[in-house]
Amino acid sequence: MLDTNEHWQALKCIRCGACLNACPIYKVVGGYTYNTVYSGPIGSVITPFMKNFAEFGHLSTACTQCGKCEEVCPVMIPLPRLLLLNRKLTNENGGNDWRWGTGMKFFEYISSNRKRMDVTQGSLKNSAVSLTGKNLMGKNKSMPTFEELSFSRQWKIKSKNG
Repeated sequence: MLDTNEHWQALKCIRCGACLNACPIYKVVGGYTYNTVYSGPIGSVITPFMKNFAEFGHLSTACTQCGKCEEVCPVMIPLPRLLLLNRKLTNENGGNDWRWGTGMKFFEYISSNRKRMDVTQGSLKNSAVSLTGKNLMGKNKSMPTFEELSFSRQWKIKSKNG
């Protein structure tokens, strides 16, 4: 990291935890899902360098690029910029295989239209998630289950009966 043009800035981290407390993703998923010593935005930047990009490069894809981590960082580490660079390095080093890309395209197609989202019932969605063979939330959290009816279908039923 020290030899890079920009990632060396992450080495200025004083481990204060400000970026973790400001990060909306970290607040929701917690530190255990990172499965590393360093979690949150700073962990997503440095872990792929410490371990490898093929296995840990995906951490930077959780970032929403909201910039809150950079706003609160007392040593002004440009974390959103470094996370974008990590995404680029992950793709260049083959960290995201074809399944990830295909899955994301499928998710985009389904989630870009409410009617497409409503076609699939909750039981089918739960079955699809279980087919992965592992807990997508990490070993210390349980995966939530989908409701049988989507929110929009529940809303329509309630509005008719209301």
